[in-house]
Amino acid sequence: MAHVLAMRFSALGDVAMTVPVVRSFALAYPQHEVTLVSRPMAAPLFEDMPENVHFRAVNVNNYKGLNGLMRLYRELEAEGYDAVADLHDVLRTKLLRLRLGSGGRPTAHIRKGRKEKKRLTCLNHRQLQPLRTSVERYADVFARLGYPVTVDLETALPASGGSEPAKGPGKKEDGQRWIGVAPFARHKGKIYPLEQTAQVIRLLAQKPDCRLFLFGAGEQERQWCDTQAEGYDNVTSLVGQYNMKEELNLMGRLDVMICMDSANLHLASLAGTRTVVLWGATHPYAGFAALQRPGSRNLQLDMECRPCSIFGNKPCKNNEPYACLHDIAPETVVETVEEVLGIKK
Repeated sequence: MAHVLAMRFSALGDVAMTVPVVRSFALAYPQHEVTLVSRPMAAPLFEDMPENVHFRAVNVNNYKGLNGLMRLYRELEAEGYDAVADLHDVLRTKLLRLRLGSGGRPTAHIRKGRKEKKRLTCLNHRQLQPLRTSVERYADVFARLGYPVTVDLETALPASGGSEPAKGPGKKEDGQRWIGVAPFARHKGKIYPLEQTAQVIRLLAQKPDCRLFLFGAGEQERQWCDTQAEGYDNVTSLVGQYNMKEELNLMGRLDVMICMDSANLHLASLAGTRTVVLWGATHPYAGFAALQRPGSRNLQLDMECRPCSIFGNKPCKNNEPYACLHDIAPETVVETVEEVLGIKK
C-alpha cells in the first residue's frame, strides 16, 4: 500500500479543483491512501471523501521563512509518505518537494502551461483554443507518479442535492425555484457590474416562484448583499450566516447558481448545482472552468480583446469599464437562468 502526499495551499477555487481528482484517485486505488495538505479553510471540502483520503491542515503563518519551511519538511518527512504530488509548484512547495524527494522518494509537479496561457491573452498573435484544465493538470501529476485517474462527473462529484443546515432557510415549497447569486470575485476584471447584478436580482425577485440567496464574504460584501435583500420577501443575504460546510449544503439545494469566475463557481460545482457563469476579462479556455453539471451555461461575449488576462487582475486594455462584462444585459442573464430552469416565458 502506498501513501501519496498532495500539496495545494491556495487559492480556495484552485484547492476546490483538486477535489474531483483526489476523489477519483481514492476510488480508482482503494488500496492506497492520499493526504491533501492545504490551509485549514479548505478542510470542509474533504469531509465527505472515501476513507483512504485524509486532509492535513497547515497554517502557513506558523511556518514562515526558511526555518519554518524546514520545520514543516521535517514534520512531513516523519509521517512517512511514499510519493509527493505537488499540485501548486510555488516556491514553498518546490522546496518541500525537493527535500522530500532527496532520498529517492518519487515526486511530480503540476505543469501550468504558462507559455500557452500567454499566447491565449496575446492581443496581436492570440491563439484562442482550449487549454488543459486545472483538473486535468492535477490528474497529470498523479499519472506521472504511476497513478493514472479518469475524472468524470459520475465519480468525481457527489450526487446533486445538499442537506439542510441546522439554521437553514426551511423547506423548499412545491414548484419553487431556488437561485443563488454570487456576484463577487477577487479581481475587478471578473466581476459583473454590481448595479447590473442588482437589476438581475430585481427581475428574478419579481417572479413569484423564485427565491434568491446572495453569497459573499467580508463586511463590504455583506453590506451590499444585505441592501439588495431589503424590500424583498424572497431574497436572502447569506453573508456571515454560515460556515463553508453549511454553505456547501445549501448550494446543493439550489436549482442554479449565478456566479463569476470565482471560488463560488467551483463550490457550486462540488455541491452538484448547475451554474450560469459570467465571464469577462478571463476565459474558460484558460483552464480554470469547473466541472459543470449538465445544463450549466457559460455566458460571455465574443470580443477581439478577450481574454486579456488569465486571472482578471489586469486593467482593461481599451480603457473601458470592462465592456466584456458591462455589455451583458441583465435581461440576458435572466433569460439564460430561465432556460436552465426550463421556465416558459
